[in-house]
Amino acid sequence: MGNAQARKRKASDDEPERFPMAEPRQKRRRLDSEGMSDEYRSAIDNGSILSLQSIISNTNTIANDPPRKRKRLGDRLSKLFSFSTHKLDEGDQQHEEPISSASSERGMHGNRVEDGTNFASPASVSRTVWPVPWLESLFLPEFPNRNTVTERNFVRMHEIGRGSFGRVYRVVARKDSRGVYALKVMEKSKILSRNAVEQVKREVKIQKHLGAYTFVARLFFCWQNRGNLFCLQQIADGPSGDLFTVWRDHGPFPEETIRILGAEFACAIDYMHRNGIIYRDLKLENVVIDGDGHILIVDFGLAKELRMGDKTSTICGTLQYMAPEVAAGNGYGHWVDWWSLGVLLHILFTNRYPYPNADAGHHTELVFVDYSTPPAASKDLGNFLDRLLSGALTRRLCYFEVIHAHEFFSGIDFQAIEQRRFSPLAYFPWFDGCVSCVSDRESESSDADKSFESMFEEQYQDFDYFNEAMAHFAPECVPMQL
Repeated sequence: MGNAQARKRKASDDEPERFPMAEPRQKRRRLDSEGMSDEYRSAIDNGSILSLQSIISNTNTIANDPPRKRKRLGDRLSKLFSFSTHKLDEGDQQHEEPISSASSERGMHGNRVEDGTNFASPASVSRTVWPVPWLESLFLPEFPNRNTVTERNFVRMHEIGRGSFGRVYRVVARKDSRGVYALKVMEKSKILSRNAVEQVKREVKIQKHLGAYTFVARLFFCWQNRGNLFCLQQIADGPSGDLFTVWRDHGPFPEETIRILGAEFACAIDYMHRNGIIYRDLKLENVVIDGDGHILIVDFGLAKELRMGDKTSTICGTLQYMAPEVAAGNGYGHWVDWWSLGVLLHILFTNRYPYPNADAGHHTELVFVDYSTPPAASKDLGNFLDRLLSGALTRRLCYFEVIHAHEFFSGIDFQAIEQRRFSPLAYFPWFDGCVSCVSDRESESSDADKSFESMFEEQYQDFDYFNEAMAHFAPECVPMQL
């Protein structure tokens, strides 16, 4: 509004003052035709954050403008806000989203303006300029620093495992006792000391990519606080524990159990390969067994995205399960997971490693000679293990289609295997759960009332708990008739 019009309206006693003034009239800044001073106009044109804050602090000067003027100013504010947020994303590693079309249609206090003219809310704009702490931004976006689900929403039962960066706990949801999960807690200090930030982020990314599958542990949520990272995962609903503990207590396994376990592993490995993932760390300790004896693969710390047909050359994995190509530092592909499966099944059947590598301390110490077929194995099982563990790639079983067609799995319905219709441990008449795991749970049953909130600074806050279905209601497991 021009100065002449402003003086005319001021002189009228019947109309209120249009622009409330905190300064004497003679010091008032001149406004242009859109209700903005030269300083505000320059601020919008330059797109500076400080100018944005000045505009927000003076929004009362446009509250009573005509609709056309408010619309033009709102468009300019939205443009300025988008530009400022973009600058923050590049310079300060912010992860705030530009204001959405829905929020840009709100009024000054989050409500729609009565005459239908809309502009961005200054309150929502001002909240985006705060920087994210460096120790939190390192793990974004895989580990959000603001999440609906946090560690305060669960009660710790007992510890079920340990890893390089922390521990895994069995937890129960506070608002639904049926919600039992595995919560992995990793210390940021240990991750940083080992320069493993990208490794833990890659692990989460891969598990999210794999999604829900019968024999792969599902990842539900990830988040972080000041000192820890958290991963809420599916837990095996049974007392069996990991495959290493079951084998230690009940090994060696009969051939019928090896057949069904081998089929379940083959389905899991093929699923990961079809989704462009090479696992690289298949071993007894990374497999959990549920109450019916079915497998659940966990710990994707060494997994990697790799397209079928491509190769990688990183030397990694557990030495005793490492394929010759990995140990030699040569390029290798998805087939090394099938070698690890051969080692695992050989251990379950014979209680020993297929090659004399039990005491190896470095990949250069591994030897791949003096292999002999287990004397107690049938002809089909013996040939299956021989070809899985063959040093020559031309003879080795390297693909699911070839493994699926092997005589050892003749008569196996792999679709029924994926539906968990047959229990691998049903052939053990004495199997009623993992002895070690049951005793561990009984000794730690007093921890059922301990809460995770005692481990952290923040106090528990109520929330609307999510209801995530994770149980597999499969038909009753029965021994497979071969």
